[in-house]
Amino acid sequence: MEVLRVTSLTKHYGSRRHPVRGCEDVTFCVERGQVCGILGLNGAGKSTVLRVIGGLIHPSSGEVYACHCSLSRYPVGYRRHIGVLHEQNPLYADMTVEQHILFVARIFQLADGEARTAEMIELFQLQSVAHRRVRNLSKGYKQRVGLAQALVHRPKLLVLDEPLSGLDIVYLKEFHKEIVAQNNNLAVVFSTHAVQEIEALCDVFVLLHAGHVLFSGNRAQIAARIVREFPEKKQTVALHLETGTFIAFVFEQYMQWQSAQDAACYAV
Repeated sequence: MEVLRVTSLTKHYGSRRHPVRGCEDVTFCVERGQVCGILGLNGAGKSTVLRVIGGLIHPSSGEVYACHCSLSRYPVGYRRHIGVLHEQNPLYADMTVEQHILFVARIFQLADGEARTAEMIELFQLQSVAHRRVRNLSKGYKQRVGLAQALVHRPKLLVLDEPLSGLDIVYLKEFHKEIVAQNNNLAVVFSTHAVQEIEALCDVFVLLHAGHVLFSGNRAQIAARIVREFPEKKQTVALHLETGTFIAFVFEQYMQWQSAQDAACYAV
């Protein structure tokens, strides 16, 4: 079952006469239980795509669906299906951890808000800081609180913008195991620079460059495309698939290609 579908998503900033491209014609989908990593260099369009999916900005064109609910046509219903944690996570600093999570539960009008808050505190191992003010927490704990409030209303899709900046990869893997065990409908989509670290974490990948999708799909789909376009790389692709370094290899090849493109531009 599809949890997220992004169709021909385009976002331009600035004026119509002088538009600045954030992303262009981005299309991909994520099934329930899948983890999708959106990869790319700075300025590739990762945050733009995540902010549209997270409902923070409106697309210039295209559409986003969460559980077949349209962001543009049914924004309130769409937001009930998603939980969002952005890189600059806006937390209410003067609330305690428990108060903050319960506050979000009440925004979504959860009948079991207090019980659900207790579940989130236990799931994210926040018992020792539950009555501490958010402003006094470390960055890692603030990220955990952010995840707890993003999931308190039982969304089907979790949207994370650069989550590895405050959470170590081991914790993120363990967290996802716990969440899937509780609710196998949850899909996760996140952006990151940490390509090697997320190789084993993700099921599907979207590689962006200058706002466009270069590759998308699972490892087998991306490998098939590379071999089809570059038959001489067949053995190299097979080796990286076997050793669990395939996505890092694809990203490295893209970096080399980008450097060559930049050099050609400067030469002209």
